[in-house]
Amino acid sequence: DEITVKSGQRVIEELVVNPRPPWEIVKALGLDKITKNHIVEDAVEEALKENPQAVQDYLGGKSEALNFVVGQVMRKTNGRADPKTVLELLKGKIELS
Repeated sequence: DEITVKSGQRVIEELVVNPRPPWEIVKALGLDKITKNHIVEDAVEEALKENPQAVQDYLGGKSEALNFVVGQVMRKTNGRADPKTVLELLKGKIELS
């Protein structure tokens, strides 16, 4: 649970080209999960502000719209945020608004 699926795929790709211990690759390429909540929270806030229509769609019953916003947060964090954490933060922020 130290890296995301996307980061794991990148490690495997790198192993083929440059065999070395996986954790060396993770550290060298900066693929470890972002553990500082303020970074993820900032990305969540930005994604919500930049995608008000997706939020409205979600509130209107289109659950897949929330997946779009999760994707935007993952893009902002270069795939390093934990998607489950992002989803929980998004739901919490949307419910508070």
